Amino acid sequence: MPAAAIIRKLCASGVSLAVVAPNRLRVEAPSGVVTTDLLAIIAQHKAEILSELTAQGAGHGTSRLCPFCKQVGIRTHQTKRDGLQYFDTICLHCGEILETYVSGCCEPVENTVGLA
Repeated sequence: MPAAAIIRKLCASGVSLAVVAPNRLRVEAPSGVVTTDLLAIIAQHKAEILSELTAQGAGHGTSRLCPFCKQVGIRTHQTKRDGLQYFDTICLHCGEILETYVSGCCEPVENTVGLA
């Protein structure tokens, strides 16, 4: 199975992948989603998955699916506005802001614009 298909399947299952170093892959998922069989597939195709995520531009982000354009790959962008530190989660493809976290302020808020 090609790495892109594995990534799409994992994302559809709620798994988030992130390249955290040149040869390190972080896997985050809800409890019970990642089975030993799934871990074996990830381990077997780790190099290809890392390569695909980096090619998609997710080398500095994660493999989460954008709810707007349905593409894989997001990144976190940090800015300072009005004296506050903002951490925006942005789609690498359509540029939509998916979440915004204001440091020391409140919980992340999901962007629901355009969602039915």
